Amino acid sequence: MAPRTRSNRIEILAREKLLASGQIFNTTGFAALPDELYLEIISHFPAYPIPCGDKAVNIQAVRDRHFTLFALSQTCRSLRPAFLRYLWQRIEVYDGMKTGNGILYRRFGRHRAHSSKKYAEELVRQLEIVTVREPSLARHVNFMNVVVTDYSVDTVLVELARCMALFPNLHTVQFEFAFWPRPDIPNPFMEYQYPSIKKAYVCTTSTMVLSACPEARIVSPMKWKELIWWPRSMFASALRSCPALEILGPFLLEKDDIKGIAEGLPNLREISLSALLLRTGLEFMSGISALGHLRIINILTNPYRFGKWYDVTEPAVAVHEVREWVQWAKEILSRRAQDSEDDRGPRKVVVHYEKRAPDTHLVDFHKN
Repeated sequence: MAPRTRSNRIEILAREKLLASGQIFNTTGFAALPDELYLEIISHFPAYPIPCGDKAVNIQAVRDRHFTLFALSQTCRSLRPAFLRYLWQRIEVYDGMKTGNGILYRRFGRHRAHSSKKYAEELVRQLEIVTVREPSLARHVNFMNVVVTDYSVDTVLVELARCMALFPNLHTVQFEFAFWPRPDIPNPFMEYQYPSIKKAYVCTTSTMVLSACPEARIVSPMKWKELIWWPRSMFASALRSCPALEILGPFLLEKDDIKGIAEGLPNLREISLSALLLRTGLEFMSGISALGHLRIINILTNPYRFGKWYDVTEPAVAVHEVREWVQWAKEILSRRAQDSEDDRGPRKVVVHYEKRAPDTHLVDFHKN
């Protein structure tokens, strides 16, 4: 090997000579592994869960994943293309994230404006890397998990909407827009269409993104057990903008919503029903019965009315109530299976509890 000097001049000349001769670097060892093995290695690094639900997230472990991928992409020329694609598979700006400007944490009082600015700067920095500095990385972006604060929100949303249109393989988004909607903040997403997005996890304000996601197959509230309220406007946005939906998350549906759900969402395969809705009576089952492709009915036994807060006027769900709802749901799914000629896959009713694992009831059906 060429001796090392302060400027590494001799080493650089030796490398250039080797390149000119047509010889290939790193033909053995870790740098020569197939991409499948790199993917297997990376799969053991924890990533931020999407949807995050109410799970405790090990922020340090998630950050270690990012640092490891970054370090591997800088190790040598052979590893750079292999690991850059995984490094920029996700655009993420989330609470507790460590950045070059410090930890992202939405504090209150006199520090709030400075903290909100950090979120905006980090998001714009990442978007600039994959669309301006290295536009070839845009095709690798598959996930976006982003918190948008109120700092320069109109400018940030315009840039976010523009850049999303440059990601041809973006299929999953989780957006928390942490600002109060105002009439002077337009919806820049209405100018675009993102047909590649198949899964959208949104909050009350970020439902504006759904107007540009006509091919979404899953729409659900993000952190749905932690939100204080789930307004019907979230469901209305999904019903209006996402006709191809197959899985509808745990919105607080009402009887009037169920009546038109088959016409608005004909491909729906999975639905979640709250105890509050089921306790109003089962006369709305005609609306559920009209869903020709329905395969899974989730029954939420928690008497939630406002997110994680219990309605003090609602008693706990009794065992006989759950039994009645399960029987009703199984009858619906069994009837739909018998009516369908080309959709005879397994059906099930899943009962979700707060402090124990869910119960799954498979549906048996026999065509007459």
